[in-house]
Amino acid sequence: MQPRPTSYAKVYGAVAGPPDADGWVEVELPVESEAVATGDLLRLGVEAEVLGPPGLRRAVTEAVTVLADRYANDRKFPRNSQPGTC
Repeated sequence: MQPRPTSYAKVYGAVAGPPDADGWVEVELPVESEAVATGDLLRLGVEAEVLGPPGLRRAVTEAVTVLADRYANDRKFPRNSQPGTC
C-alpha cells in the first residue's frame, strides 16, 4: 500500500512497517472475514496489493478479474438492469 500508511494503520488497528525505496509500506491488519476483507481492500483500488494470506489474495484476484471482464465487454447496459438503474 502506498502513502497514507500511518493514518490507515491508526484507523484499522493495523501494524505498518517502514516505507521501502518505492514508498510502499507493508501492513498487517486484522480482518473480520475473507469476504469483508476482500471488499475493504478493493476499496483501496490500485493503492494496495494483497500479499497474503493466499486465500485472500486469490479472492481479490477473482473479484478484480470479474470486474475487468465486466468493464472490458462493450455492453450498452449492465446485465440484469434497465437504463437508468444500477
